[in-house]
Amino acid sequence: MIDATRTDDGAKVVIRQVPTKTDELPILLLLSSPSLQADPRNCTVPILDIIILPGNDVTALIVMPMLRDFGNLTFRRVGEVVEMFEQVVHFLAFLHEQNISHMDFCWFNIMMDGSRVVPKGWHMANQFSHDGISIGEFEWVDRWSVRPVKYYVIDFELSQRMISKDNPRLFVGSWGQDRSVPEMSFTTPSDPFKVDVYQLGNVIKKLMTNYIGLDILKPLVDSMTNPDPLKRFTAEESSQQFSIFQKKCSKRVMKRRIWRNEPPIPPLTSLERFFVKYLRYNPTN
Repeated sequence: MIDATRTDDGAKVVIRQVPTKTDELPILLLLSSPSLQADPRNCTVPILDIIILPGNDVTALIVMPMLRDFGNLTFRRVGEVVEMFEQVVHFLAFLHEQNISHMDFCWFNIMMDGSRVVPKGWHMANQFSHDGISIGEFEWVDRWSVRPVKYYVIDFELSQRMISKDNPRLFVGSWGQDRSVPEMSFTTPSDPFKVDVYQLGNVIKKLMTNYIGLDILKPLVDSMTNPDPLKRFTAEESSQQFSIFQKKCSKRVMKRRIWRNEPPIPPLTSLERFFVKYLRYNPTN
């Protein structure tokens, strides 16, 4: 990948090499069609252009807007996480309705449009620098203050379009970033639609581990990550249950602060305790 600037309007974009032997381009073209783009659940990364390379049948180039990793700016309210979860869980149901399994619905493939969260923009190689040179002067605002924030799903390189989601092709081996999926095996085939649900559930479970104050998501996440794929929610069930959960959430709950679950501070050594006591009684020193 490489970043670039669109000459028409100065927008920052990313150009990515895509192998033509996979189903990625056909799937992206399908999901980018006007009829599917009209569905508000569609969180497919926008494809701004496709560049066919002369004399090269192996790869093509796709042009996308430059997005941010969804999790590298701190979440500060329950509603910020719920907003992200809402978009991607409904998108997964939408994707499965098209008989498409993403097969890598994991942490690093969920992005966000950070244009309002980071008004000054960021550099592709260093998302905590506005220009890639200056450090320590990075400015951003809470997602809650500029909501709604739009989230997107990227990287359809492993994705497969099935004849039917009710009778999908089964796959062996391990695929995607999340290798903790219980049923993944090199000998016993897995249902990729159920794996998608587990992978998304695990993304939210990781957020629940990283932050204090997200316990209200536990019942749904537990059902999405059930180790038995036969008892695990489908994407459609996950989407429906999320809608039920969301209707029960008050504005007060959504505004509730959450906090990063920092590792515990180790106890002070005897020497450190001495200096703390010394400085307390000798502040000018």
